[in-house]
Amino acid sequence: MKIKQSVNNTIFEYGLCFTIGLFVGVNLLPDDFMGIVYVMLGVVCLYYAAKNNIQTVLCILAYMVFNERYIKNKSSIVPFLFMQYFIVAVFFILLLSQKRSTLKMHSRAYVLLILFCIIDFLDTLRSSDATLGRSIFINTLSITLVATWASFNFLTPKMMNKILNHVKLASVYLCGIIMARRFFGPPVSYGLTSMSESLNGLSAVQMSGYLSVAASIFFFSLVDEKEKKQFWLNLFFLILVAVQMILSFSRGGIYFLGIIMAFFFLFNWNNVKSYFMLLLFIPIGFGVYNYVTETTHGLVEERFGEEGNSGRSDLVKAAFELFISNPLVGIGTANFADEISKNGLYDVESGSHNEFARAAAEHGILGIITFWGFFITIFFEILGRPKTQRDFALYFLVLFCLISVHNGLKISVQPYLLVFVIATPTLIAINKKQTHVPAPQELETGY
Repeated sequence: MKIKQSVNNTIFEYGLCFTIGLFVGVNLLPDDFMGIVYVMLGVVCLYYAAKNNIQTVLCILAYMVFNERYIKNKSSIVPFLFMQYFIVAVFFILLLSQKRSTLKMHSRAYVLLILFCIIDFLDTLRSSDATLGRSIFINTLSITLVATWASFNFLTPKMMNKILNHVKLASVYLCGIIMARRFFGPPVSYGLTSMSESLNGLSAVQMSGYLSVAASIFFFSLVDEKEKKQFWLNLFFLILVAVQMILSFSRGGIYFLGIIMAFFFLFNWNNVKSYFMLLLFIPIGFGVYNYVTETTHGLVEERFGEEGNSGRSDLVKAAFELFISNPLVGIGTANFADEISKNGLYDVESGSHNEFARAAAEHGILGIITFWGFFITIFFEILGRPKTQRDFALYFLVLFCLISVHNGLKISVQPYLLVFVIATPTLIAINKKQTHVPAPQELETGY
Protein backbone atom coordinates (compact mmCIF):
# COMPACT_ATOMS: atom_id res chain seq x y z
CA MET A 1 0.00 0.00 0.00
CA LYS A 2 1.40 3.39 -1.00
CA ILE A 3 0.35 6.44 0.95
CA LYS A 4 -0.05 9.60 -1.13
CA GLN A 5 2.78 12.09 -1.03
CA SER A 6 1.05 15.31 -2.17
CA VAL A 7 1.33 18.33 0.11
CA ASN A 8 -2.41 19.05 0.21
CA ASN A 9 -5.52 17.06 -0.59
CA THR A 10 -7.17 17.71 -3.94
CA ILE A 11 -10.83 18.26 -4.81
CA PHE A 12 -10.78 14.89 -6.57
CA GLU A 13 -9.54 13.09 -3.45
CA TYR A 14 -12.18 14.75 -1.26
CA GLY A 15 -14.86 13.99 -3.83
CA LEU A 16 -13.78 10.36 -4.08
CA CYS A 17 -13.85 9.89 -0.30
CA PHE A 18 -17.26 11.56 -0.01
CA THR A 19 -18.67 9.44 -2.85
CA ILE A 20 -17.35 6.22 -1.29
CA GLY A 21 -18.94 7.32 1.99
CA LEU A 22 -22.30 7.86 0.26
CA PHE A 23 -21.99 4.45 -1.37
CA VAL A 24 -21.28 2.80 1.98
CA GLY A 25 -23.99 4.85 3.74
CA VAL A 26 -26.82 3.57 1.52
CA ASN A 27 -25.93 -0.03 2.50
CA LEU A 28 -25.36 -1.33 -1.01
CA LEU A 29 -22.62 -3.64 0.24
CA PRO A 30 -23.26 -6.55 2.66
CA ASP A 31 -22.47 -5.61 6.25
CA ASP A 32 -20.18 -8.58 6.80
CA PHE A 33 -18.28 -7.76 3.60
CA MET A 34 -17.57 -4.31 5.05
CA GLY A 35 -16.40 -6.01 8.24
CA ILE A 36 -14.00 -8.23 6.28
CA VAL A 37 -12.57 -5.23 4.41
CA TYR A 38 -12.12 -3.44 7.75
CA VAL A 39 -10.24 -6.38 9.28
CA MET A 40 -8.07 -6.73 6.15
CA LEU A 41 -7.16 -3.06 6.41
CA GLY A 42 -6.16 -3.79 9.98
CA VAL A 43 -3.89 -6.62 8.81
CA VAL A 44 -2.16 -4.22 6.41
CA CYS A 45 -1.72 -1.75 9.26
CA LEU A 46 -0.15 -4.45 11.47
CA TYR A 47 2.24 -5.33 8.62
CA TYR A 48 3.51 -1.75 8.46
CA ALA A 49 3.68 -1.61 12.26
CA ALA A 50 6.00 -4.64 12.20
CA LYS A 51 8.17 -2.75 9.68
CA ASN A 52 8.09 0.30 12.00
CA ASN A 53 6.66 2.46 9.20
CA ILE A 54 5.09 5.00 11.55
CA GLN A 55 3.71 7.40 8.96
CA THR A 56 1.88 4.70 7.01
CA VAL A 57 0.51 3.13 10.19
CA LEU A 58 -0.95 6.43 11.40
CA CYS A 59 -2.38 7.25 7.96
CA ILE A 60 -4.17 3.89 7.74
CA LEU A 61 -5.36 4.25 11.34
CA ALA A 62 -7.12 7.50 10.40
CA TYR A 63 -9.53 5.60 8.12
CA MET A 64 -10.05 2.83 10.65
CA VAL A 65 -10.71 5.29 13.48
CA PHE A 66 -13.26 7.33 11.51
CA ASN A 67 -14.96 4.16 10.26
CA GLU A 68 -15.15 2.60 13.75
CA ARG A 69 -18.70 3.64 14.66
CA TYR A 70 -20.18 2.50 11.33
CA ILE A 71 -18.52 -0.93 11.58
CA LYS A 72 -19.72 -1.32 15.18
CA ASN A 73 -23.28 -0.63 14.04
CA LYS A 74 -23.27 -2.82 10.96
CA SER A 75 -20.87 -5.75 11.09
CA SER A 76 -21.57 -8.70 13.36
CA ILE A 77 -18.26 -10.39 12.56
CA VAL A 78 -16.14 -7.56 14.00
CA PRO A 79 -16.02 -7.59 17.83
CA PHE A 80 -17.44 -4.51 19.53
CA LEU A 81 -14.09 -3.56 21.09
CA PHE A 82 -12.07 -4.48 18.00
CA MET A 83 -10.48 -1.02 17.59
CA GLN A 84 -9.41 -0.81 21.23
CA TYR A 85 -7.72 -4.24 21.08
CA PHE A 86 -6.33 -3.37 17.67
CA ILE A 87 -4.75 -0.12 18.89
CA VAL A 88 -3.18 -2.05 21.77
CA ALA A 89 -1.75 -4.56 19.28
CA VAL A 90 -0.49 -1.89 16.85
CA PHE A 91 1.37 0.18 19.42
CA PHE A 92 2.72 -2.89 21.21
CA ILE A 93 4.16 -4.06 17.87
CA LEU A 94 5.54 -0.57 17.19
CA LEU A 95 7.32 -0.65 20.54
CA LEU A 96 8.74 -4.13 19.85
CA SER A 97 9.78 -3.30 16.29
CA GLN A 98 11.73 -0.21 17.31
CA LYS A 99 15.47 -0.62 17.73
CA ARG A 100 16.52 -0.23 21.33
CA SER A 101 19.27 2.17 20.28
CA THR A 102 16.69 4.60 18.87
CA LEU A 103 14.59 4.75 22.06
CA LYS A 104 15.01 8.26 23.45
CA MET A 105 12.53 9.26 26.14
CA HIS A 106 11.29 12.85 25.89
CA SER A 107 8.34 12.58 28.32
CA ARG A 108 8.07 10.94 31.74
CA ALA A 109 4.33 11.48 32.17
CA TYR A 110 3.54 8.04 30.72
CA VAL A 111 4.80 6.43 33.96
CA LEU A 112 1.77 7.87 35.80
CA LEU A 113 -0.55 6.42 33.16
CA ILE A 114 1.09 3.01 33.49
CA LEU A 115 0.46 3.16 37.25
CA PHE A 116 -3.17 4.12 36.62
CA CYS A 117 -3.52 1.23 34.16
CA ILE A 118 -2.24 -1.19 36.81
CA ILE A 119 -4.72 0.21 39.34
CA ASP A 120 -7.56 -0.05 36.81
CA PHE A 121 -6.64 -3.68 36.14
CA LEU A 122 -6.32 -4.69 39.79
CA ASP A 123 -9.62 -3.00 40.60
CA THR A 124 -11.41 -5.16 38.00
CA LEU A 125 -11.12 -7.87 40.67
CA ARG A 126 -13.67 -5.84 42.65
CA SER A 127 -15.94 -5.29 39.65
CA SER A 128 -19.56 -6.43 39.88
CA ASP A 129 -19.66 -6.71 36.08
CA ALA A 130 -16.61 -8.50 34.68
CA THR A 131 -17.51 -7.74 31.05
CA LEU A 132 -17.87 -4.02 31.70
CA GLY A 133 -14.71 -4.06 33.78
CA ARG A 134 -12.77 -5.62 30.93
CA SER A 135 -14.22 -3.06 28.50
CA ILE A 136 -13.13 -0.15 30.68
CA PHE A 137 -9.68 -1.61 31.26
CA ILE A 138 -8.96 -2.21 27.55
CA ASN A 139 -9.74 1.45 26.84
CA THR A 140 -7.31 2.46 29.58
CA LEU A 141 -4.70 0.05 28.22
CA SER A 142 -5.06 1.53 24.72
CA ILE A 143 -4.23 5.10 25.80
CA THR A 144 -1.43 3.78 28.06
CA LEU A 145 0.37 1.99 25.23
CA VAL A 146 -0.12 4.96 22.90
CA ALA A 147 1.25 7.36 25.52
CA THR A 148 4.21 5.05 26.19
CA TRP A 149 5.10 4.76 22.51
CA ALA A 150 4.63 8.49 21.90
CA SER A 151 6.93 9.30 24.84
CA PHE A 152 9.83 7.65 22.99
CA ASN A 153 9.05 8.82 19.44
CA PHE A 154 8.42 12.06 17.61
CA LEU A 155 6.59 13.06 14.44
CA THR A 156 8.28 15.53 12.13
CA PRO A 157 6.27 18.44 10.70
CA LYS A 158 6.25 16.71 7.30
CA MET A 159 4.83 13.52 8.82
CA MET A 160 2.20 15.42 10.78
CA ASN A 161 1.00 17.26 7.68
CA LYS A 162 0.62 14.04 5.71
CA ILE A 163 -1.10 12.18 8.53
CA LEU A 164 -3.59 14.98 9.17
CA ASN A 165 -4.30 15.22 5.43
CA HIS A 166 -5.53 11.63 5.69
CA VAL A 167 -7.54 12.47 8.80
CA LYS A 168 -9.33 15.14 6.74
CA LEU A 169 -10.03 12.66 3.93
CA ALA A 170 -11.31 10.08 6.42
CA SER A 171 -13.63 12.65 8.00
CA VAL A 172 -15.08 13.59 4.60
CA TYR A 173 -15.70 9.88 4.00
CA LEU A 174 -17.56 9.80 7.33
CA CYS A 175 -19.64 12.83 6.27
CA GLY A 176 -20.60 10.88 3.13
CA ILE A 177 -21.91 8.01 5.29
CA ILE A 178 -23.89 10.47 7.42
CA MET A 179 -25.36 12.43 4.53
CA ALA A 180 -26.43 9.32 2.60
CA ARG A 181 -29.55 9.33 4.80
CA ARG A 182 -30.44 12.90 3.76
CA PHE A 183 -29.82 12.29 0.07
CA PHE A 184 -31.36 8.85 -0.33
CA GLY A 185 -33.29 7.99 2.83
CA PRO A 186 -36.61 9.05 4.36
CA PRO A 187 -36.87 12.54 5.90
CA VAL A 188 -35.37 12.96 9.38
CA SER A 189 -37.90 13.57 12.18
CA TYR A 190 -36.09 15.99 14.48
CA GLY A 191 -36.76 16.06 18.21
CA LEU A 192 -35.28 17.64 21.31
CA THR A 193 -32.74 14.90 22.06
CA SER A 194 -29.51 13.74 20.44
CA MET A 195 -30.41 12.53 16.96
CA SER A 196 -28.68 9.38 15.72
CA GLU A 197 -31.35 9.38 13.00
CA SER A 198 -29.84 12.52 11.48
CA LEU A 199 -26.44 10.76 11.47
CA ASN A 200 -27.66 7.75 9.50
CA GLY A 201 -27.97 5.65 12.66
CA LEU A 202 -24.58 6.54 14.18
CA SER A 203 -24.45 7.44 17.88
CA ALA A 204 -24.83 11.23 18.18
CA VAL A 205 -22.89 11.65 21.43
CA GLN A 206 -19.93 9.61 20.23
CA MET A 207 -19.98 11.16 16.78
CA SER A 208 -19.65 14.59 18.39
CA GLY A 209 -16.14 13.48 19.34
CA TYR A 210 -15.12 12.38 15.84
CA LEU A 211 -16.68 15.39 14.10
CA SER A 212 -15.23 17.92 16.55
CA VAL A 213 -11.74 16.56 15.84
CA ALA A 214 -12.37 16.76 12.09
CA ALA A 215 -13.78 20.29 12.27
CA SER A 216 -10.87 21.46 14.41
CA ILE A 217 -8.31 20.11 11.93
CA PHE A 218 -10.10 21.81 9.02
CA PHE A 219 -10.03 25.01 11.07
CA PHE A 220 -6.27 24.63 11.64
CA SER A 221 -5.81 24.21 7.88
CA LEU A 222 -7.99 27.26 7.27
CA VAL A 223 -5.72 29.51 9.31
CA ASP A 224 -2.50 27.98 7.96
CA GLU A 225 -0.63 30.37 5.66
CA LYS A 226 0.82 27.41 3.78
CA GLU A 227 -2.68 26.29 2.78
CA LYS A 228 -3.95 29.67 1.61
CA LYS A 229 -4.50 28.29 -1.90
CA GLN A 230 -6.98 25.83 -0.38
CA PHE A 231 -8.66 28.40 1.86
CA TRP A 232 -12.14 28.07 0.34
CA LEU A 233 -11.89 24.28 0.13
CA ASN A 234 -11.00 24.02 3.82
CA LEU A 235 -13.74 26.51 4.70
CA PHE A 236 -16.31 24.48 2.75
CA PHE A 237 -15.47 21.25 4.59
CA LEU A 238 -15.29 23.01 7.95
CA ILE A 239 -18.86 24.22 7.38
CA LEU A 240 -19.95 20.79 6.11
CA VAL A 241 -18.64 19.03 9.24
CA ALA A 242 -20.01 21.72 11.58
CA VAL A 243 -23.49 21.41 10.07
CA GLN A 244 -23.46 17.64 10.71
CA MET A 245 -22.53 18.30 14.35
CA ILE A 246 -25.35 20.80 14.81
CA LEU A 247 -27.95 18.59 13.11
CA SER A 248 -26.98 15.71 15.40
CA PHE A 249 -28.54 17.77 18.24
CA SER A 250 -25.64 16.63 20.43
CA ARG A 251 -24.37 19.93 21.76
CA GLY A 252 -20.93 18.73 22.80
CA GLY A 253 -19.22 18.72 19.40
CA ILE A 254 -20.09 22.27 18.41
CA TYR A 255 -19.09 23.50 21.87
CA PHE A 256 -15.73 21.72 21.52
CA LEU A 257 -15.11 23.42 18.18
CA GLY A 258 -16.06 26.78 19.68
CA ILE A 259 -13.63 26.27 22.57
CA ILE A 260 -10.77 25.32 20.22
CA MET A 261 -11.45 28.38 18.06
CA ALA A 262 -11.57 30.58 21.17
CA PHE A 263 -8.17 29.23 22.24
CA PHE A 264 -6.78 29.97 18.79
CA PHE A 265 -7.93 33.59 18.85
CA LEU A 266 -6.64 33.93 22.42
CA PHE A 267 -3.20 32.56 21.51
CA ASN A 268 -3.06 34.74 18.36
CA TRP A 269 -4.73 37.94 19.57
CA ASN A 270 -1.88 40.07 18.18
CA ASN A 271 -2.15 38.60 14.67
CA VAL A 272 -4.10 40.82 12.25
CA LYS A 273 -5.20 37.79 10.24
CA SER A 274 -6.94 36.44 13.35
CA TYR A 275 -9.28 39.43 13.39
CA PHE A 276 -10.03 38.95 9.69
CA MET A 277 -10.93 35.30 10.39
CA LEU A 278 -13.12 36.33 13.31
CA LEU A 279 -15.02 38.82 11.13
CA LEU A 280 -15.37 36.20 8.37
CA PHE A 281 -17.07 33.74 10.73
CA ILE A 282 -19.83 36.22 11.62
CA PRO A 283 -21.70 36.02 8.26
CA ILE A 284 -20.85 32.32 7.95
CA GLY A 285 -22.36 31.72 11.39
CA PHE A 286 -25.56 33.51 10.38
CA GLY A 287 -25.75 31.46 7.19
CA VAL A 288 -25.31 28.15 9.02
CA TYR A 289 -27.82 29.26 11.67
CA ASN A 290 -30.48 30.05 9.06
CA TYR A 291 -29.89 26.75 7.25
CA VAL A 292 -30.11 24.49 10.32
CA THR A 293 -33.08 26.45 11.70
CA GLU A 294 -34.99 26.02 8.47
CA THR A 295 -33.99 22.35 8.14
CA THR A 296 -35.16 21.50 11.68
CA HIS A 297 -38.18 23.84 11.62
CA GLY A 298 -36.77 25.80 14.53
CA LEU A 299 -36.19 22.80 16.83
CA VAL A 300 -32.43 23.34 16.83
CA GLU A 301 -32.98 26.65 18.64
CA GLU A 302 -34.94 24.91 21.37
CA ARG A 303 -32.39 22.12 21.68
CA PHE A 304 -29.37 24.40 22.01
CA GLY A 305 -31.36 26.77 24.21
CA GLU A 306 -32.17 24.06 26.76
CA GLU A 307 -30.66 24.52 30.20
CA GLY A 308 -28.50 21.85 31.75
CA ASN A 309 -26.15 19.28 30.26
CA SER A 310 -28.25 16.11 30.00
CA GLY A 311 -27.54 15.11 33.59
CA ARG A 312 -23.74 15.12 33.29
CA SER A 313 -23.28 17.62 36.12
CA ASP A 314 -25.44 15.39 38.37
CA LEU A 315 -23.22 12.42 37.48
CA VAL A 316 -20.11 14.42 38.38
CA LYS A 317 -21.73 15.32 41.70
CA ALA A 318 -22.52 11.63 42.25
CA ALA A 319 -18.89 10.74 41.47
CA PHE A 320 -17.74 13.29 44.05
CA GLU A 321 -20.08 11.76 46.65
CA LEU A 322 -18.67 8.29 45.93
CA PHE A 323 -15.13 9.65 46.20
CA ILE A 324 -15.87 11.24 49.58
CA SER A 325 -17.26 7.95 50.90
CA ASN A 326 -14.33 5.90 49.51
CA PRO A 327 -11.42 8.37 49.29
CA LEU A 328 -8.42 6.02 49.39
CA VAL A 329 -9.09 3.25 46.88
CA GLY A 330 -12.52 4.12 45.49
CA ILE A 331 -15.35 1.73 44.66
CA GLY A 332 -13.57 -0.42 42.07
CA THR A 333 -13.50 -0.53 38.28
CA ALA A 334 -16.92 -0.59 36.56
CA ASN A 335 -18.92 -0.23 39.81
CA PHE A 336 -20.02 3.38 39.22
CA ALA A 337 -23.49 2.56 37.82
CA ASP A 338 -24.31 0.08 40.59
CA GLU A 339 -23.13 2.36 43.37
CA ILE A 340 -25.03 5.48 42.28
CA SER A 341 -28.19 3.37 41.99
CA LYS A 342 -27.64 1.69 45.38
CA ASN A 343 -26.98 5.00 47.13
CA GLY A 344 -29.77 6.90 45.39
CA LEU A 345 -27.33 9.39 43.84
CA TYR A 346 -28.96 9.35 40.37
CA ASP A 347 -32.38 8.45 38.99
CA VAL A 348 -31.20 5.54 36.84
CA GLU A 349 -28.13 3.33 36.43
CA SER A 350 -25.61 5.19 34.30
CA GLY A 351 -21.94 5.29 33.52
CA SER A 352 -20.02 8.38 34.58
CA HIS A 353 -19.68 9.78 31.02
CA ASN A 354 -16.58 11.51 32.41
CA GLU A 355 -13.25 9.70 32.65
CA PHE A 356 -11.81 12.14 35.18
CA ALA A 357 -14.82 11.68 37.48
CA ARG A 358 -14.67 7.89 37.01
CA ALA A 359 -10.99 7.80 37.97
CA ALA A 360 -11.76 9.60 41.23
CA ALA A 361 -14.89 7.62 42.11
CA GLU A 362 -13.61 4.16 41.18
CA HIS A 363 -9.98 4.51 42.31
CA GLY A 364 -10.02 7.25 44.93
CA ILE A 365 -6.99 9.40 45.62
CA LEU A 366 -4.77 6.89 43.79
CA GLY A 367 -6.81 7.46 40.64
CA ILE A 368 -6.55 11.23 40.99
CA ILE A 369 -2.79 11.17 41.56
CA THR A 370 -2.10 8.88 38.58
CA PHE A 371 -4.76 9.73 35.97
CA TRP A 372 -5.20 13.43 36.69
CA GLY A 373 -1.48 13.67 37.39
CA PHE A 374 -0.66 12.33 33.91
CA PHE A 375 -2.54 15.17 32.20
CA ILE A 376 -1.18 17.82 34.56
CA THR A 377 2.38 16.61 33.87
CA ILE A 378 1.81 16.53 30.10
CA PHE A 379 0.38 20.06 30.27
CA PHE A 380 3.51 21.44 31.95
CA GLU A 381 5.77 19.53 29.56
CA ILE A 382 3.95 21.09 26.61
CA LEU A 383 4.42 24.59 28.04
CA GLY A 384 8.17 24.15 27.53
CA ARG A 385 7.83 23.80 23.75
CA PRO A 386 8.19 26.58 21.15
CA LYS A 387 4.98 28.52 20.50
CA THR A 388 3.70 26.66 17.43
CA GLN A 389 4.36 23.21 18.86
CA ARG A 390 3.02 24.27 22.24
CA ASP A 391 -0.20 25.76 20.87
CA PHE A 392 -1.16 22.81 18.70
CA ALA A 393 -0.30 20.23 21.34
CA LEU A 394 -2.52 22.18 23.73
CA TYR A 395 -5.37 22.23 21.18
CA PHE A 396 -5.23 18.44 20.87
CA LEU A 397 -4.87 17.99 24.64
CA VAL A 398 -7.93 20.18 25.24
CA LEU A 399 -9.88 18.20 22.63
CA PHE A 400 -8.95 14.91 24.31
CA CYS A 401 -10.03 16.20 27.72
CA LEU A 402 -13.29 17.68 26.41
CA ILE A 403 -14.25 14.41 24.71
CA SER A 404 -13.31 12.46 27.85
CA VAL A 405 -15.42 14.75 30.05
CA HIS A 406 -18.40 14.59 27.67
CA ASN A 407 -18.19 10.98 26.54
CA GLY A 408 -15.90 9.06 28.87
CA LEU A 409 -13.13 6.98 27.31
CA LYS A 410 -14.99 5.03 24.65
CA ILE A 411 -13.89 5.91 21.13
CA SER A 412 -10.65 5.23 19.28
CA VAL A 413 -10.18 8.85 18.22
CA GLN A 414 -9.05 9.53 21.81
CA PRO A 415 -5.87 7.41 21.85
CA TYR A 416 -5.25 8.62 18.28
CA LEU A 417 -5.31 12.22 19.53
CA LEU A 418 -2.76 11.42 22.23
CA VAL A 419 -0.18 10.68 19.53
CA PHE A 420 -0.40 14.31 18.37
CA VAL A 421 -0.26 15.59 21.95
CA ILE A 422 2.82 13.66 23.08
CA ALA A 423 4.85 12.66 20.00
CA THR A 424 5.72 16.27 19.09
CA PRO A 425 8.55 17.09 21.52
CA THR A 426 10.85 20.06 21.34
CA LEU A 427 13.99 18.13 22.20
CA ILE A 428 15.25 14.62 21.57
CA ALA A 429 17.99 12.92 23.55
CA ILE A 430 21.26 11.54 22.23
CA ASN A 431 22.14 8.30 23.99
CA LYS A 432 25.87 8.43 24.71
CA LYS A 433 26.33 11.98 25.92
CA GLN A 434 22.80 12.33 27.29
CA THR A 435 22.68 15.80 25.80
CA HIS A 436 19.79 17.28 23.88
CA VAL A 437 19.49 18.68 20.41
CA PRO A 438 16.63 20.53 18.75
CA ALA A 439 14.04 18.42 17.02
CA PRO A 440 13.70 19.04 13.27
CA GLN A 441 12.08 22.48 12.91
CA GLU A 442 8.98 23.77 14.60
CA LEU A 443 5.71 22.22 13.58
CA GLU A 444 3.99 24.09 10.81
CA THR A 445 1.01 26.15 11.87
CA GLY A 446 -1.61 24.07 10.17
CA TYR A 447 0.09 20.68 10.45
